[in-house]
Amino acid sequence: TPDVSVIQVPYSVTKPDFVSGNDKILHGETYTFSYTDTTNYTYSGLTVTVGGVAVENLVADENGVYTIENVTGAIEITATQTPNSYDVTKPENVAGPNKATYGTPYIFTVTPSAEGMVIDTVTVKYADGSEVPCTINDNGEYVLAGTDITGAFTITVTEKEPAPTKTNVTFRGIEESEIEGGLTQEADIGKVFTFQLNKVEGFK
Repeated sequence: TPDVSVIQVPYSVTKPDFVSGNDKILHGETYTFSYTDTTNYTYSGLTVTVGGVAVENLVADENGVYTIENVTGAIEITATQTPNSYDVTKPENVAGPNKATYGTPYIFTVTPSAEGMVIDTVTVKYADGSEVPCTINDNGEYVLAGTDITGAFTITVTEKEPAPTKTNVTFRGIEESEIEGGLTQEADIGKVFTFQLNKVEGFK
């Protein structure tokens, strides 16, 4: 009597990239799977078939793991992955969407709320007080990386009056006729100031 070898061929498992689980399963075994990122995404429309027959009443355990007992055919898993969106709280002088979505950069602009004011600080914080990293692009827009958007956040802007660019220089101990431009003259702060004295007869 010749020897007989039995080779068990596994069933294939078809699933989206965001579903974690083995790609093959043997007949009669238990198959488990879960979603890869339940923090930043919401999942819906889950359907599972085994050998073309729908699996009913699939419920994940407390760890988010789904279980299929006694597999008898190829498994096909389908579902929809949707990135989470969060509310954005911002002042009137900030222009940007009212919602921010994980994975998509959030871009906003800031303008002074009154004429003559300049922007001092711009901060973005989650409800727990932690700060969201923020950069400024070449267009002067503020940008939050999509991967940093993990909850609702608030944009806060502070303003201030611009620093003075000019000051007055006052001369004492001479007559007004002895200097060009008068005894009080305007000068640019941080720049070289030059002045000219007039020659007075009898003095060098």
